[in-house]
Amino acid sequence: MDTLFKQLLILILVLITVFSFRKKYENLVILGITVRLFIPFYVRVGPLSLATITFLLIGFAYILARYILTPRTTPYNFISMKIITLFFLLSIISLLGVNNFRSLAFTLKDFIYSFILGIIILNESKNEKTVKKYRKALLIIGILVAGYGLFNYITGFNPYITVLSFQYPDQRFFTYEEQRFGFSARVQSTLFHTITFGGYMMLFAIWTLYYILSKTKNKLVYFLSFILFALTGFLSGSRSVLMILIFGVFYLFLFQKIGGKIKMIAITILFLMVGVSANKQISNYVLSTVFFWNDEYAQQAEVKGSSAELRIQQLEAVIESVPVYRILVGLGPTYFDNHPKDPRILGAESALFQLYLNYGILGTFLWFGLFYYIYHKNNQIRKIYSCKSSIILNSLTVGYVFFILATGFMDMTFMYIVLYSILLKTHQIALKNAGIYNNCKL
Repeated sequence: MDTLFKQLLILILVLITVFSFRKKYENLVILGITVRLFIPFYVRVGPLSLATITFLLIGFAYILARYILTPRTTPYNFISMKIITLFFLLSIISLLGVNNFRSLAFTLKDFIYSFILGIIILNESKNEKTVKKYRKALLIIGILVAGYGLFNYITGFNPYITVLSFQYPDQRFFTYEEQRFGFSARVQSTLFHTITFGGYMMLFAIWTLYYILSKTKNKLVYFLSFILFALTGFLSGSRSVLMILIFGVFYLFLFQKIGGKIKMIAITILFLMVGVSANKQISNYVLSTVFFWNDEYAQQAEVKGSSAELRIQQLEAVIESVPVYRILVGLGPTYFDNHPKDPRILGAESALFQLYLNYGILGTFLWFGLFYYIYHKNNQIRKIYSCKSSIILNSLTVGYVFFILATGFMDMTFMYIVLYSILLKTHQIALKNAGIYNNCKL
């Protein structure tokens, strides 16, 4: 199988080369999403994962084809410029913190891995045909991953991950046969971690709400997809995953008048909640997510994750680990991943902790500043153009931010930025076609 993946890498390299120089950038994006969702990071070719190599190749091929060989003449998307600015500022901070090439290389790799597909979508999506292609491809990929996850839960078996675990015995594999909240197992599907799978599915669920609320054909397909994504995300058995949907939908209700479509979604969610409330453990699972500060519900649901007390201990350890002279720039971008000395920090379950350790106060401020900017721009769209469906842009953002604050990144930035970018470009192009959004900097 190792030979198979090496051959697959050669095929990927050929496809990236062809797509880049024929300017089929949407195919680059779809290729990247496919690799990311179907090939877990522990599938390696040499020292790097196949997914990492693929994304680095996509990033360098895109930069070479779009900005060096044929210099760009059209303006950059404004949000993509903010993302690139964030990268340069974090690079400076990483050099100030550690002052070596390895830290800069790690920052670049992390940036490409998380943001390059979103940047391509934001800068290269010029018409409705392109965003429709993204939408169809992403919906198919999401349904396949969710459907396989549902198969895992029903059968109690994940043959794909099992085969990979035998092929790569030196890698750390996560198995989820434990019972949680009354579930017979925790769904993992094709991804490396059940929380990552659940988070992706909940982001997909909010993404489909956009098409349910907007003037889109095949609403039944999106509605059924929403139920599939929400259900499989629920079966991941993670409270932080459930936060994405709960707080994302709560934001939607906060700023959206409850019309017939919203009522339909509310009734569906209520039906699911009432249906599972017959099981006390599952009921406590939901309650422990809504009232996340109260550990009593978590204990009743037999939650094995960190309690509020453990989070406080993690916070104390994080503060103690960073010397006063490093509080602005942190201990370097590789510090958290290289197993900190204090055992209390291992698995520090908040992006706030991880960013502060790696990039200090400045890096933490800059990172969340980007998402505040995105939130602010989303509000401008809603207020200026009175577009109800634009509220979903912030629902997605709110769900993502709550998740990373509660659990850490867990590879979630990639999926958020891809889904958000597709929604934003869909929204922009629809408004431009209507003749009311012609001078947009976004």
